Amino acid sequence: RDQTRYLNKGVIMYTMGCYARAMENFNEAHERYALVDDLEGEANSLNGIANTYYRLGDIHSALLVYDDALDLYAILNQREGLTRTMVDKTAALIEADRLDEASAMLDRADAQAGGKMAAQRFRARALVALARKEFPSARGLLEKALAAAQGSASSVISSIYFAQGHLALVSETPREALKPLHTALDMDRRAGAHADSAKDLEALAQCQRKLGKDHQALAYLVRSVKIHALLGDARRVGTIVPEMEQLSAKTGIDIHATLHWVNQWLSGKSESHLCR
Repeated sequence: RDQTRYLNKGVIMYTMGCYARAMENFNEAHERYALVDDLEGEANSLNGIANTYYRLGDIHSALLVYDDALDLYAILNQREGLTRTMVDKTAALIEADRLDEASAMLDRADAQAGGKMAAQRFRARALVALARKEFPSARGLLEKALAAAQGSASSVISSIYFAQGHLALVSETPREALKPLHTALDMDRRAGAHADSAKDLEALAQCQRKLGKDHQALAYLVRSVKIHALLGDARRVGTIVPEMEQLSAKTGIDIHATLHWVNQWLSGKSESHLCR
C-alpha cells in the first residue's frame, strides 16, 4: 500500500504540473517496489520518472529510463505497459530529432498493441509527420486519433486537440488553431492539469501574435506565466518573461504588477501550497 500511495501521489503531482514533487514520489515508489521485487510496480514508477524527465526537458535521462521500464515490461510480457511506454518514448525521440527511431518505435508499438491505445498511437504518428513538415499527413492522422479517442481519458483527448492547434500554428494557419486550442484549454482546466493549461495559453498567445493582436497575446502570456510561477517552473517563466516585456514595450501595457507576483511566487512565497 505504501508503494501504491507514492505512485498515485506522483501521478497526481505530475498531472497538476508539479514535476519536482512528482519526481520525488515516483522515485520513492520505485525504490519501495524494487525492495519488495515487484517488477510491474517498478516498471510503472519508471515510466512516471521518464515522463517527468521529459517534461523537465532532460531528454537524455528520459530516454534511458524509458528503456529501463521497457526491459521490465518485456520480462513481464505486459503488452499494455510496453505500448504505453513505447508511445511515450516516441515523444522524447522526436524532441531529440531522432525521427527514424521514433517511427521504428511506433512500428514496434503497433505490432504488439493488439488494437489498444489507437488514439495515442495515431497522435504519436502525427507528431512524427509534423516534425517532418508533412502537414497533410499529420492532419489526417490527428483526425484518426480523435475518432479513435471515444471513451479515452480527457488528457488523451485534450492532447489531440492541442496537437491540432499546434499543427495549424506551424503550418501558418493560426485562425484554424483557435478552436482546438480553446477546447484543449477547457478540458485541461476542468481536469486540473495546470501545466497543460499554461501550455495551451502560450499557444493561444502565439495565435494572437500571428493574427496581429498583440494586446490579446500579452493577456494570454500573463495568464500562462502566473500558472508556471505558481508551479515553481522557473525555466518556463524565464522563456515567457522576455516575450512579455517585448509585447509590453510594443503595446504600452504595464506588466510590473504581474512580474511582482511571479517573482514572489517563484521565491516560494505562495500561499497555495500547491506543489508542497
